[in-house]
Amino acid sequence: GIFVFAIHKVPFRNGVRMRRLPHAMVDGRLDVSRPLSPSIALGIALTFLAFLLLGHRALRGSGIEPHAEQRVVTLMQDLEVASKSFRVVKDTPKFQHYGTVVEREVVYGRRDREGDSQDLRGTNDTSWFFDVWSRTKSMEVVISVPFDSTTRTFTMIREFSPAHGRAVFSFPSGVYEAAKHASLQDAAIHELNEEGRLLCTGVWERLNHNPFPQDKYQRESVTVFLCDTVAPAKHWEEREDEEKDIAIFSGIEPYTLRRLIMEGAVQANIAAAALMALLHLEQPISLPSDTV
Repeated sequence: GIFVFAIHKVPFRNGVRMRRLPHAMVDGRLDVSRPLSPSIALGIALTFLAFLLLGHRALRGSGIEPHAEQRVVTLMQDLEVASKSFRVVKDTPKFQHYGTVVEREVVYGRRDREGDSQDLRGTNDTSWFFDVWSRTKSMEVVISVPFDSTTRTFTMIREFSPAHGRAVFSFPSGVYEAAKHASLQDAAIHELNEEGRLLCTGVWERLNHNPFPQDKYQRESVTVFLCDTVAPAKHWEEREDEEKDIAIFSGIEPYTLRRLIMEGAVQANIAAAALMALLHLEQPISLPSDTV
């Protein structure tokens, strides 16, 4: 900037000044038949560098590529059409304790794609059976991602994973209960307080419009919330007995978070929530206004 300012008023042979240099060079009106002084040459180089950097930032800041949103619409339409090819006939409970396992009968029908009808898994209208399970009555799970906009770091918890018999890193998460929570976001606030001992002092952002499936054979769906500024809570709800071992780790940098994911130190839904948060912080995508 200093060099550009220093030669801002330097006239060229044809009267073109530095402030019009980019346009002059593009239009071919800059007379380069004689050698340029070192300061002018450096100014030209810096100007091109500035335009390259600003152009790159403009492309990144423009948000979504023109065709990308239409591609999303097309893929979602494909999912909707494909989903109509499957019909859940009935669920037969097989086991129930804390969680529930049911045998689900599903009919695989026919689907038209690009004008061609095709059978799914063989004979049309064939029934297939799957064991699917759930841990909750509501089938709704929330994940709270605590972020500190000042330090640009995350807060995570360490807890025991019974299914894998080892400790993992996680974000505060839990079940939405209609009798206890006014909304999914209210459930996220509750979990942030109970498991994270934190209070959201900033803005809550819902990161997915529709809940995403927890697992292919699990009935719960997950909604992810990001709080962009957190502070230690003065009061919190007591954790359940099996969660007494939870430990809190603050100051987790984005690189560290990505490395923990790569090392298999977090479970899949937490990894998804972390990546969603990282992408949102880099380039936010606005959700529809009707998202609750």
